[in-house]
Amino acid sequence: MNDEEIKKQYAAMTDEQLRAFAAEEPSLTSNARMILQNEIKSRNIIIDHVKIHESGIEAIINESENTILPQYNTSLLEKVIIDFRDGKTREEIIAGIVESDWDPGKAALLAEAAGAIAKKRLGLASTAITMGIFIFLAGMAIHLINPSRFNISPAGILASCALLVGGIKIFKGVSDRRKYSLVIKNIYDKSEI
Repeated sequence: MNDEEIKKQYAAMTDEQLRAFAAEEPSLTSNARMILQNEIKSRNIIIDHVKIHESGIEAIINESENTILPQYNTSLLEKVIIDFRDGKTREEIIAGIVESDWDPGKAALLAEAAGAIAKKRLGLASTAITMGIFIFLAGMAIHLINPSRFNISPAGILASCALLVGGIKIFKGVSDRRKYSLVIKNIYDKSEI
């Protein structure tokens, strides 16, 4: 089905049918989802926008993390995240995306996807910090119980590697947590103004 056929199909639906369809249809293509959202907005239908919106965001997240499709450019998504981190407003970022020949609806969805991805990466950063602490503590424990901790031994090398890897994971996790916390703060603080 092309976009025009999809528009006609949605236009022919009653408000109740659109509500039910939007709530039950998570497997829409991104174009079909955008057309559905536009039809719902044009009729001023009140439904669970979050559910539709999140399904659109999820589609971009899955596509950007698994494969690069012509429709969604992973480097553009990373640029949007960096722009939010640097303090640009949502409107400035969307205008920049539209300038690179993107549909305004898809540009807005991409900007929202940046927030969802930043939240996901913030969780991963916290996990990395926790893992780093455990690895670091394991290295410390091996060093403390190893009688030849000042000599070169397999246990000493293992402990040193654990300390190094744990320290790197902690540093990277803290760095990412700070970065993505700032992105989330800039996205949601500025979008509520």
